Amino acid sequence: MSVTWKEAADFCQWLTENEREAGRLPEGVIFRLPRDLEWSAAVGLPHEEGTRPDQRSGELDGYPWGASWPPPKGAGNYSQELAVDEYEFTSPVGSFDCNEFGIYDLGGNVWEWCQDFTDRSQDSRVLRGASWFNGYQDRMKSSFRNDLGRPDTRYSSFGFRVVLGAP
Repeated sequence: MSVTWKEAADFCQWLTENEREAGRLPEGVIFRLPRDLEWSAAVGLPHEEGTRPDQRSGELDGYPWGASWPPPKGAGNYSQELAVDEYEFTSPVGSFDCNEFGIYDLGGNVWEWCQDFTDRSQDSRVLRGASWFNGYQDRMKSSFRNDLGRPDTRYSSFGFRVVLGAP
């Protein structure tokens, strides 16, 4: 948490180099931030129309915990006004149940940086998943993309996850 997009991307590069030097990472794969559509697949969204993240943002209904609103108790780490968890700010990773694919914390805790730019202007990077700070129904949709992600932005509600895959 509290990392810029550049810091998150630099960490992925460092991790790739470190693990490759240690002989634990084969050629042809790297650690990196997820792509926008990979994040969508991980959270369980069906095919999304649009060629850019800003065109897909908020278009599909549903949340990381299912189709209903409001979130049930234990759905994730979201705004205290929703009263669904006991954490005032961030929670330890894995504090809530994983989804059907075995992936934890795709909703709440911190907005997660993705590789993609939000739109053609290439001013901001995609952030997904909402955070401990969010309680607005539209921003908590699995399909919502936060467009506040200028690559040098640092907020306590921004963080990242690492994926292992092709460059």
